[in-house]
Amino acid sequence: MIKQLYILSRADGPLGNEKFRTVKKSYARFRRFGYRGMRERLEKEIRVLKEENYLLYYRLSGSYGAALLRLLFVFAFVASMVYILFIKSELYLSNASVIVKDINKNPQESMGLSLLGVGTSTQMQDAFVLEQYLGSYDVLDVLDRAFSLSEHYHSEALDPFERLYTSSRREDLLELYNKRLQINYDEISGILTIGFLHTSAEKAQKIVAFLVARAETQLNHYNQLRAQKQLTFIEGELEKSREKLEASIRELELFQNENRLLDPAVEAQSTNAIIANLEASLVEKKARYNQLLSYMNRENIEVVQLDAEIREIKKALRQLRSSLSGKGEGKLNATMVAYEKLIRQVDFDTEVYKQNLAQYEVAKVETVKEAKTLTVLTQPNLPDDYARPEKLRESITLFLVLLLGYGIVSLVLTIVRDHKD
Repeated sequence: MIKQLYILSRADGPLGNEKFRTVKKSYARFRRFGYRGMRERLEKEIRVLKEENYLLYYRLSGSYGAALLRLLFVFAFVASMVYILFIKSELYLSNASVIVKDINKNPQESMGLSLLGVGTSTQMQDAFVLEQYLGSYDVLDVLDRAFSLSEHYHSEALDPFERLYTSSRREDLLELYNKRLQINYDEISGILTIGFLHTSAEKAQKIVAFLVARAETQLNHYNQLRAQKQLTFIEGELEKSREKLEASIRELELFQNENRLLDPAVEAQSTNAIIANLEASLVEKKARYNQLLSYMNRENIEVVQLDAEIREIKKALRQLRSSLSGKGEGKLNATMVAYEKLIRQVDFDTEVYKQNLAQYEVAKVETVKEAKTLTVLTQPNLPDDYARPEKLRESITLFLVLLLGYGIVSLVLTIVRDHKD
């Protein structure tokens, strides 16, 4: 009926008369004959217009469609503007800037690695770990207990399009929380900015301060867990090296007991000293023996006795030299080689044990100390004005989008209408 009123009221102008029913006449008809009578009169006059001037009717029908489309877009723009300007929740943004510092890293080493492009990889990894952690259910649950976020998100403090309802799921709560959480990482400077949006400026500031403290605690917790795993591994290696050292020491003791000597090297030095003394004595006795032969007979008792001593010394020398080297078991040189091998194994196992023990002591310290810290560059601020929505920017964007949409839809309808013609 509205379309009929529009066509008939606009048809009077081009025809130059008031033959058809305008809005005023239709209203008078409605008061006299009621809604049904007015409608019958409108339908009759529409049929007359189609018969007398169908082209005008068709043109006015297209004009009605364009007017209706304009009205639709105007209504959408006005409704959206009312929502943006008067209904949409005003959110305050509090920010804090932090940077992850590794107190164990040498500053000069860090600078050199940074020049090679690998110095900030650990820092970037820590920042991404914190970002994932702060946006998790764990932090949401803690914040909910401390600041009643779930109750706030279900309350009328938020506009109807933003708030949660009784049918909302837990995933919806996390999604809305992550929309309010603002985390940005600058890869060049290594600065991590943590922000939060809330309808209360004071609450936003307190939540950001809580998040910064929670992030530092969790960062050190992760590092202590890593250090604890490393400590467990080093404990196993330390125990293995200790058992290996004890086994090599027992093997050395068994070798010494079986060969009945403490140190083959000392035994060899002692034997060499005896051989040297015997050789000196042999030279002296040979000289004496030759001297006696110059004026005595070989059967002389003194010559015979001296000759016997020379033979005994030679026999002793052969036995001593045979004990030092040669084939067969019990040779001192083979014993020295085996002994040196065992000594070197004990020394090697001792050195490995020392290194593992030193690493173990370092790892024990790592499990209790704060290896990394969050240096707060800027404290959470108390915002003076809301940050969302950006009413001017959103209004301009909305106007341009609706204008573009109106132009596209109008163009499509015009093409369809021309195609029908």
